[in-house]
Amino acid sequence: MLGKLLKYEFKSTSRVLWFLYAGLIVVALLFGIVLRVEFNLGDILFTGTAVEGGLDTNIFMTILMSALGIIYMLLIYAIFITTTVVIVMRFYKNMLGGEGYLMHTLPVKTSNLILSKLITAFCWMLIAGAVVVISTIVLGLSSGFITALLKNVDFREIMRGLNYIFSQIGMSGWTFMLLILISTISTIVLYYLSMAIGNIANNHKFLFSVLAYVGIQIVFSIILTAFSVVMGRTGYLLGTSYDMSWFSNYIWTMTGIQVVLGVGGFFLTNYLLSKKLNLA
Repeated sequence: MLGKLLKYEFKSTSRVLWFLYAGLIVVALLFGIVLRVEFNLGDILFTGTAVEGGLDTNIFMTILMSALGIIYMLLIYAIFITTTVVIVMRFYKNMLGGEGYLMHTLPVKTSNLILSKLITAFCWMLIAGAVVVISTIVLGLSSGFITALLKNVDFREIMRGLNYIFSQIGMSGWTFMLLILISTISTIVLYYLSMAIGNIANNHKFLFSVLAYVGIQIVFSIILTAFSVVMGRTGYLLGTSYDMSWFSNYIWTMTGIQVVLGVGGFFLTNYLLSKKLNLA
């Protein structure tokens, strides 16, 4: 049953998102081609020289490059904002709005309903991040930047530098990615919990959901600040020491708190929607 719920969720949430993702890739490709036609980015960035007229371009091409650059950046913002809005509104309308009367009569546990939306939302967040990365690769390839980068930069040195940075903060690159994924899941769960809390109100439910989310974030910030003070590491945060060991402890503790909030938030959301559901 969970598989059927996931299939339904992906189908219902994909209509707007795929359009934005495709648009970002196309704009990245066009932006890169225009840059390549007008400038040789490899020569400009790595040798300091330009070809075929250098930077002396006409007004039309200047306007075109500026417009494509602005559209590209706006699409990146739009992708993350729209993905978040779709995640929030899908849960709110489907679970707490008019569609809730149908959803909660299905022969499915409330926890499975929440889990299906959580998995779908998490996947869309990952897809959004992957699309942005792919668009930068497309931009780099179509503009010639990546080709020049491969010829002029020793990636082994870059990897050694990254490994050194991660070793200083007591974690690996894979561990850092895992922490980001945990943070993403926790954030989505807190969206759901906030809406479940706001649903208890008889009026202005969405407003109370927003206030609940703000309140949860304030409590979370207070906990992290208190931890920093107890650890006596405030001076390190202000840059009074080059010892980065505090950062690893800080990140792991923050992640641990997010895990607790995520797991606790999931069960509390399930309880509120199972026992305190108010669709009036």
